[in-house]
Amino acid sequence: MATKGTYSLRTIYLLKKFINNKYSTDERDELFKLLEKNENNKEISLVTKTLWQAIENTSNPLENQKHEDILRKEARKILRNISTKSNPKNRSHYIIGSAIGLVAAAVLIVFILKIPVLKNDLESVETNLVNYQKLTSTDKIKKVTLADGSIIYLNTNTTLSIKDKEQSTNTREVLLEEGEAFFEIAKDENRPFIVHTASGITTRVLGTSFNIQAYAELKNQEISVKTGRVQVSRSDEDQMILKSNNSALFDYENDIMEFRKIDGNVIGGWREGMVVFQRSNPKEIAFRLKQHYGIELSYNKSEFKDVEFSAIFPSEASIETIAETLSKIYKLEYKLKDNTLYLN
Repeated sequence: MATKGTYSLRTIYLLKKFINNKYSTDERDELFKLLEKNENNKEISLVTKTLWQAIENTSNPLENQKHEDILRKEARKILRNISTKSNPKNRSHYIIGSAIGLVAAAVLIVFILKIPVLKNDLESVETNLVNYQKLTSTDKIKKVTLADGSIIYLNTNTTLSIKDKEQSTNTREVLLEEGEAFFEIAKDENRPFIVHTASGITTRVLGTSFNIQAYAELKNQEISVKTGRVQVSRSDEDQMILKSNNSALFDYENDIMEFRKIDGNVIGGWREGMVVFQRSNPKEIAFRLKQHYGIELSYNKSEFKDVEFSAIFPSEASIETIAETLSKIYKLEYKLKDNTLYLN
């Protein structure tokens, strides 16, 4: 019988994949190990450990399927019984990436919180591209399904334009005028999918999943790849090929194009309401805090200027949780006053 306990976001993510039968063998084994180590749930650990060992020691696929079906039922129980309350005194986290300090810090942390299953609060739109369409999301994430089966998620304050004349027998093209979008592109080897942005950057793919952040306020643009390959270019001479877990960052102010390593599994976490920081500098941290909480950020530029902060917070995380995290990692004092977070 499943009992209430504390689970990492990675565990919840793997549970959902396991329940939906969309997992690899490595992901299944990782999930069972995570549950087995969970000291708050001895009964769950016993069930999962027994069945997991049975799967490891059984070569019969039919028997393994039976065991996995039972485990899938247990996984559903776990998700149903995850507590919706969080005790700040018992909150903890673990480091996935490495902390390189304030000079070039890249700390990837995932919080182990007592949280409910993440909600997917989306407004859905279907388009057959019969004419010009400008799609805008303001305070709600929007899911757009194209005629070819491709799916585009628009983050808040995002504008995407589609023209039917740009959907030919040779290409599929859209313009990301402002904001952030995650693309799941249906494969069509004869018609590449091309995303243009207002800054003149072009992203070309055949079939893949990737994220483009192009908020004008940030004065940069980042193309991050979850699966597949994409070609990014500003001109014929300035091109970059990106694979899974790669990104290209374009710094408008310094006219620099930088190749970066990222975690492709979390780049689209904002679609589920999560607050995602991925190698974020202070300007982007401030932008995300304002985007999610309506909070301004004031900080000591000499102490905080070279930070690259990477973290994932559930949609239910409070601004206090994020403030405490930044404070502890970078050894800064924080204060919340008049809709402003002060870090000194």
